Amino acid sequence: MSEPPSLEEWYGHGSDSFAQRQAQGALLAGVRHLKRGEYFVAYNSWQRAEAAVGGSEARRIRGLIHLAAAGVKHLGGDGRGAERQLLRARTRLEQGSPALLDVDVDALVLLIEQLVMPSRGATAAGDSPYVPGG
Repeated sequence: MSEPPSLEEWYGHGSDSFAQRQAQGALLAGVRHLKRGEYFVAYNSWQRAEAAVGGSEARRIRGLIHLAAAGVKHLGGDGRGAERQLLRARTRLEQGSPALLDVDVDALVLLIEQLVMPSRGATAAGDSPYVPGG
């Protein structure tokens, strides 16, 4: 039986590394919740990730928070609010995906676009300032 990893091996070295791992875990949990339609839980997960990091990374994470907020607004019957949140998400995510997150953010945006604007379908991305892969 092998020895369990030390705290340094598990969390990395220094408080910055711990904060990054904490943020990465919250980001991935948020993605999982968003895909399940658990928008409020995704929103909360991404807020924890945003609090764990700072600077431009936090601003990009804010785009994901707006994406989850669009889902929450939609479920609450606030179509206009959902569209506003989606626009804010697109604007924030134009700056790029969070570096700590290794998932297809474009697919998450499309998922929420199809929820919020089903009649527009896949053409919604072409009508917006959001540029996939940007």
